[in-house]
Amino acid sequence: LLVREVSSPNGITHEVIAGFRRFKAAKMAGLASIPVHLKDVPDEEIEQIQMIENIQREDLSPLDAASIIAKLLVYHKTIPRVADVLGRSRLYVAQMARLNVLIPPLRKKLEKKEITVGVALEIARFETEDQKFVEKGVGLESVSVARLKQWTAEHLMHTMDKAAFPVDDADLVKAAGSCLACPKRTGLKDNSLFAD
Repeated sequence: LLVREVSSPNGITHEVIAGFRRFKAAKMAGLASIPVHLKDVPDEEIEQIQMIENIQREDLSPLDAASIIAKLLVYHKTIPRVADVLGRSRLYVAQMARLNVLIPPLRKKLEKKEITVGVALEIARFETEDQKFVEKGVGLESVSVARLKQWTAEHLMHTMDKAAFPVDDADLVKAAGSCLACPKRTGLKDNSLFAD
């Protein structure tokens, strides 16, 4: 337990900063005393300490983890810094942060475990309108990440009409030519580039 001394008009002398569940369990077990770490912690650090403790919980939902990481990013600014503070990988922090951009209906599906975290992460790569399109276009409740990737590649990744430049302009980058004729384009129907 992490505790700090406080002075309050109602006679409370100490405040639990971290370890609430252990404290509650000790009370339920009828323990008269428990070991604590007494530390002078400024008010502005308490929320961070509590968030770091909460993200360690085993029963934490992915959306709760995403929310905590979003708040920690306000304090620490970058994913590598948050990863260091949490003792988690940068990949974990980046993925959980990405869940914050899910549209509300997909957040509800993730919350109710109607979609997996993998599926949610795949959808979170897309802008809001594309997320809505994916939600309506594919049966999410039973889709695998691999099938979702295939579906989005067929229905979202091939649309060049959203490009901010004329895709048929062969002079845009003379060495490359027109996007529509590019053999490296993902939407090209000739799959010889990825023959395997």
